[in-house]
Amino acid sequence: MSKMEGTGNTVTQILNVQVKKTMSNMGFLEIGRNAKFYDPKEINSFPVKNEDLNVWRGYKTSVYLCPKAAYLLVDFSSRVLRMETALDFLFSN
Repeated sequence: MSKMEGTGNTVTQILNVQVKKTMSNMGFLEIGRNAKFYDPKEINSFPVKNEDLNVWRGYKTSVYLCPKAAYLLVDFSSRVLRMETALDFLFSN
C-alpha cells in the first residue's frame, strides 16, 4: 500500500464531514447516518392528496477521490411519511 492510498481514506472522511457541516449550516436536517439531508422549510410543500402522507425532498451527498480529482456526488432523495401515528391507525380500523 502506498502513502497516497492510506491518506485517501482520511481525506475522503474529512471532506464528507465538511460537506455534512456545510449542509447543516445551510439549514438542512440530516436524517439517518447515510448523509441524507432534508429541507425543513419544504417538508409540508408536497402533501399527497386524499392521504395523510407528506413527501420530504432532500439530497444525499458523498465525496469520492479519484487519481486526478475529488468528486462530490449529490443525489436527489425523498422520504414519504405518514402523518398519523401507528396507534391512531390501529384504532381507526
